[in-house]
Amino acid sequence: MENNPYAPPSSEIPTEEAKKSSVGRFFQVLAGVLLIIFSLLILIISIVGGVAAINNLFSDSIPNGIALSQLLGAALFLVLGIWLMKVGIRLVSGKKKPEGANRKPIWVKLFLIYVSMGAIGIVYSYLIMSSGSLPMTPEQRAYFDNQGMLDYLLIFSSTLLNLAAGITLFRLRAIAVKLLLITLILSPILMVYTFFISGYSPASPAEQIVSIIGSLVGMGILIAIFVYSLNLKKQGKLT
Repeated sequence: MENNPYAPPSSEIPTEEAKKSSVGRFFQVLAGVLLIIFSLLILIISIVGGVAAINNLFSDSIPNGIALSQLLGAALFLVLGIWLMKVGIRLVSGKKKPEGANRKPIWVKLFLIYVSMGAIGIVYSYLIMSSGSLPMTPEQRAYFDNQGMLDYLLIFSSTLLNLAAGITLFRLRAIAVKLLLITLILSPILMVYTFFISGYSPASPAEQIVSIIGSLVGMGILIAIFVYSLNLKKQGKLT
């Protein structure tokens, strides 16, 4: 076959791999931009929440415990926003971490954020219910006032186990697998006890359905992260 003298050099013709690479780069930049925008919203929320929490610390109408939990939540959102901002900037710039850098899987980081926010939410809920500033039906108030040591033991032990599992998995420790297994065993027990034994009284049937669905979703997340941790252990990434 004769060479075409007017054809561009083969090095200047974009290959299929180069085309795919450019398309992938476009979506990478797009994801980075969206992530930066999302992180900015989180940072704004954290700053507004932090200012409100500081004001509540000096307010006589709001208990200091609630204000401190608000401040802790705002700090967590601030850390999350900064981290997402860094990820977004790295995606847009195309920079990669050095090969020798200690990379933690993204799902490990997200799970730690998930359990941390859950723990803060539970503590905050109990503080605000204890203060009496949260509107509740008489049945809900009676249920909360009648909670005993077993209720607190189940709820807070489950929360602490989730948090411990998140921290140890973030540190890539093998004990995280055992902690996740314990939380998986405890979660359905807590769910059955809360909805069918403890006398839990939702404001409406719809609220009960939402609560049950939320619990099932939480269990699904635990199952998924447990399977993921087993995979990490098989790969030798947990020590």
